[in-house]
Amino acid sequence: MTHVTDMTVVNPATGEVVDLDTAPTTDLASGLQDLEALLTRLGDFRQLVIDTLAGRMDTANSRTERVGEFILETNAPTVEDCPVGPLREVLDRLVADGVLDGSVVDRVITTPPPKFPEPRVAKRELNKLKGHADERVTDAISEVVERRPQRRTLKIKRVEDA
Repeated sequence: MTHVTDMTVVNPATGEVVDLDTAPTTDLASGLQDLEALLTRLGDFRQLVIDTLAGRMDTANSRTERVGEFILETNAPTVEDCPVGPLREVLDRLVADGVLDGSVVDRVITTPPPKFPEPRVAKRELNKLKGHADERVTDAISEVVERRPQRRTLKIKRVEDA
């Protein structure tokens, strides 16, 4: 908001000058509700523009692109989750079959102290298994990896700031 005096402001959505001391509470509440609706619409518009630009970058198979004086950076359209329980079952089966060494399970499923009391998947180790030479390993891993779309993001930097 742009301050005109200490208690007088300009509503950025309408350009109306509002005296906060004398404005009726119902008018202020209504104005705030209108601003919330505008913020929602702006957020929806913003996400549509981001999705469009990210889609164009996907078509170019790029996560970073220079456009004029700007550098655009986006995230991947999907992320992979791998639930610990099913992954442990698959890895234990591969260890039992002699395809993998038991130490692989300890590297892929870790329980780091003290923040995470529950085991978690070490993505770097999991990614190495996804590129394993033995198809039994890659097939087993692909059985438990879940792909899901994620909300796209976009960072825009000026070239001279990059």
